Amino acid sequence: MNTKTENLTEALRRLKAEGFRLTKTREKLLEVILRQTAPFSVPMVEKIFARQRGHFDSVTIYRSVPVLEKLGIIEKCGYSEGVAHYEVRLNKHGHHHHVVCTGCKKIEPLDHCIVKSQEVLLRKLGYTGLKHRLEFSGTCPSCSKMAN
Repeated sequence: MNTKTENLTEALRRLKAEGFRLTKTREKLLEVILRQTAPFSVPMVEKIFARQRGHFDSVTIYRSVPVLEKLGIIEKCGYSEGVAHYEVRLNKHGHHHHVVCTGCKKIEPLDHCIVKSQEVLLRKLGYTGLKHRLEFSGTCPSCSKMAN
């Protein structure tokens, strides 16, 4: 079995375990989301889903996203122009940050977390349940070339 099939099976298992109905629409939505290799927004998923399925109720997507987030299938990874972006978290370990291009709005992951040492220090000081979010912005190489 390939990773995409395994991810779909695992996502469906988690939904069923929480008592959610496994409808064809929900399965197709999961297929679209699990194919995303970069951070995505709900409006982006809506466009892809509409192209593939034709008419559908967009409320299904908006209601599903918080559930998928709660179940650890996707994770909110930041905002671009006030719109939340998510990424697939199934079977992924580790933590990373992102850089957002101020020109084309492309979001790219940064594989190294520079804040981990601060978390270690804060734990030594007695803090628990620590979370952090760090996002960089700038002009990507493609946009920089076009500007010159």
